[in-house]
Amino acid sequence: MITFRVGAHDVGVWMKEGRWYVSVDGTELSIWYKVQADAWTAGVIEADRLDRIGK
Repeated sequence: MITFRVGAHDVGVWMKEGRWYVSVDGTELSIWYKVQADAWTAGVIEADRLDRIGK
């Protein structure tokens, strides 16, 4: 797993069986991606969303 700090959140991206997965603060998002950049982008968007709602 590769972990990035995005604002106040940790975004993790990893590949398993040819699919890219992402988690934010240890919670895995419910969708997988074909491309690493798409998984990372989803994590950044989710981290931003959490910042905006104050979590």
